[in-house]
Parts: sequence; structure tokens; C-alpha cells
Amino acid sequence: KPEVRRNHIILRSGDKEMVLKAKSGAKVTYTTWSAEPKESYDGANPGVIVVGFEAHIPAGRSEDFFVTLSRR
Repeated sequence: KPEVRRNHIILRSGDKEMVLKAKSGAKVTYTTWSAEPKESYDGANPGVIVVGFEAHIPAGRSEDFFVTLSRR
């Protein structure tokens, strides 16, 4: 299971770890989502968790995001 921290997400598989980070001028909030099917026609995703981040960008403004996935 991914570990959501204040400024990154730790991904683990066995004894291996990776860190997901996103840098931006906007405040980034890290989160996870279920990969369970929402519709009857969607395929099953057993054991899958979607990871990522959210940021509020006001209308008329743009932001760049620099995302890294690195070994820990």
C-alpha cells in the first residue's frame, strides 16, 4: 500500500521503494484513489491503487508541474 506523506508518496514492492514527488508553484496535495471498477463493463483491478496529486489552479492561470519518480 502506498504511503502518502506531506510532500511525497512512498511506493513499495517487496524490499524495493520509490518516491513520487511533484514540484509546482501551486500547493500540491498527494492522494490515492481506488482502482475498483465503477461500472459493470469495467475490468477488475485486484490489488491496484492509483496514486497521484491534486492542485487547485484558479481560472485564467496556468502552472507547470515537475514530477519525479526516484529510487529511495
